[in-house]
Amino acid sequence: MKTMWASIRFLARAGVLVGVVVLFGGCAGRGPSPMYVARISIHDQAMQIEKDGKPIKRFPVSTSRFGIGDEPRSFRTPLGRFIVAEKIGDGVPVGGKFYHRRFTGEVVNVALCRRQDYQPRTDSILTRILRLKGLEPHNRNAYRRGIYIHGTNEEQLVGQPSSYGCIRMRNYDILDVYNMLPVGSEVIIQKEPLPSSYPPSAEQVMAAVSATGKPVAAASSPSVRRARPIGEDSTP
Repeated sequence: MKTMWASIRFLARAGVLVGVVVLFGGCAGRGPSPMYVARISIHDQAMQIEKDGKPIKRFPVSTSRFGIGDEPRSFRTPLGRFIVAEKIGDGVPVGGKFYHRRFTGEVVNVALCRRQDYQPRTDSILTRILRLKGLEPHNRNAYRRGIYIHGTNEEQLVGQPSSYGCIRMRNYDILDVYNMLPVGSEVIIQKEPLPSSYPPSAEQVMAAVSATGKPVAAASSPSVRRARPIGEDSTP
């Protein structure tokens, strides 16, 4: 009887050990998650997404029409290092309108937001919200001020300073960024231009290969490219 119980205890310990090895072996096999950083340039009115230190995508944005700063009720865009403190909007349709970070149930037709003659009555926050928290003394008010990266109902103004302090984006662009940046991701807002060297888009690569049979080199002075073509109005 003692021999039987000793065998059972041995097998139980062995089973636990195998489970631990499988668990940690699986984790090691997956490797570390990629690190994403969003870098925003006031000069360029553009955001660059970097994955493990390498730029992978750019989007046009709009920062404050009132300039830069972190003073409460200044309507200015703060500079420096931030983290994504909250992500708000999972499951909300494109064009979904938020009030005090809650979906109101109203959905704005984002195709109208792209028209140059469109004049909305209000400055609306649409689609998704990334709420920022400052990491430095000169941007410590950002979280309380409600500085977000968010979709806008004034897409025709994206690419020029037009916000009231937040970082505005086109609605399909904020979807892409929202899906790339987990909570805790670093966001850097700087006055300086983004680096001039930038990987070519898939369209540029295909065009160059078709024309010459050789891959295209990185562009020396790229324009801000859109994640989706103007006029597309379908949920990805």
